[in-house]
Amino acid sequence: MDALVLDDEGNLYVGASPGGRIYRIPADGGLPELYCEAEQRAIYELCLLPDGDLVAAVGSRDLLVRVGPDRKPNLVLRAETGLATAIAQADGVIYVGCSAPGQLRRFGPGRAASGQLESEVFDAERTARWGRIDWLAEAQEGTGVTAESRAGDSPMPDDHWSPWAAAQDGIIVSPPARYLQYRLILRAEDSATSPVVQQIRISHQPQNRQPTCSLKSPKAGDWLSKKETINWQGRDPDKDTLAYEVATSSDLGKTWKQLEQDIRENKCEWDTGEQEDGRYLLRVTATDGLSVPADPRSAEASVAIWVDNTPPEIGIFKSSLSVGDDRRARATGWARDALSPIRSVEYRVDGGNWKSLPLTSVESSLAGEYVTDLSVATEVLEAGSHSLELRAFDAAGNVATDRVSVTVEKETEGAAKETPVSAASPAPAG
Repeated sequence: MDALVLDDEGNLYVGASPGGRIYRIPADGGLPELYCEAEQRAIYELCLLPDGDLVAAVGSRDLLVRVGPDRKPNLVLRAETGLATAIAQADGVIYVGCSAPGQLRRFGPGRAASGQLESEVFDAERTARWGRIDWLAEAQEGTGVTAESRAGDSPMPDDHWSPWAAAQDGIIVSPPARYLQYRLILRAEDSATSPVVQQIRISHQPQNRQPTCSLKSPKAGDWLSKKETINWQGRDPDKDTLAYEVATSSDLGKTWKQLEQDIRENKCEWDTGEQEDGRYLLRVTATDGLSVPADPRSAEASVAIWVDNTPPEIGIFKSSLSVGDDRRARATGWARDALSPIRSVEYRVDGGNWKSLPLTSVESSLAGEYVTDLSVATEVLEAGSHSLELRAFDAAGNVATDRVSVTVEKETEGAAKETPVSAASPAPAG
């Protein structure tokens, strides 16, 4: 119990800390009752005015709260500095003793024709545009309430803040900033009445932040063919709904051709067969314009890729075909591609399983072609006719094949060591 005051009827009022509650103990010795919650952390002193209202020095700053018959606390003073630790009244004059700094203040008698109430500094957490300031007040005839505001980007008002500016028809005219402070100006023509502000509401629109966008696939330098799935990821720090646009450029970003727009998913299909072979920039743009049409933000991600829908070429040098005395067929050949590197070459016999061949050399000619030499030796073959197939894949996954027939003769005494074989025509590209 930090504060006590006795009224003319013998009722005792007690201020309790922490909690900022005021209790009343009846003069007849009845049980204490909660009289008022001052909505502050502490009550340092109480006094009674001649009209029976309580005045409490509360809080961590120099605050005075007046409590009338309705038992509702009304803030009557908020100073810039100081801590009210003592309060007394005489003939309607209120004396307040303050510390940090030490001061003695005098209020009254009666009420001033006008007064101001400054708010705490409001933090919007990032730069915001300020909307309206509205209040709910009991304002009798001859009284009025107006509001002013100032804004800045430092937690405490300083010389870099905007000056105080009156709200225009409830619209805050202070410039966009992270912090805002308002003050109410209360006026009364008759000192017997005063406006009472019960509620303040401020609207604001935080500055829209830019989303992020990143391409997951394809990767930079990838070779694409046929239908490809483009995958990306978009994030918005304000949790706005994002829409995406996908576009390509064949001239390093000078012009763009739109593939898809207003996509809500994080992927789309691209039929590269509709494009000419070559190098492209692939771009995905994310925008939050659906959620913030007045102030949209966007982000984009792009990669350079290659489109190649033309299969490579592969061939077997027919003159190199032979079957040795170990009953293995041997041949050499070549594979080339006009745009993308040869990634793998395989062979099989008689439609069996494909087996990889080493790429003995890969060269890029002055004309831009990728060429590789091939050499194949099969497993031991049974006597008879066999099919030998080779196929080559380029970096985009296109494939080409070539096929020849190989005949293995039955073993006879005095047979030649190697037997040339006839070749069939190449198979069409697969």
